[in-house]
Amino acid sequence: MAIGLLVLSFIILFLGFTTSIGTSNGLLLSLMLFIGGIILFVKRRLRNQ
Repeated sequence: MAIGLLVLSFIILFLGFTTSIGTSNGLLLSLMLFIGGIILFVKRRLRNQ
């Protein structure tokens, strides 16, 4: 489950980079989504332990 969430955040980041080459807004959005995904992943990891 947690690994799937991490993979999903990587896919979102990759799609953000590929679809928004040249647009800083898309790059910023994909970066925010990626960081948010990592934060969710860490929170879920800590809660499970």
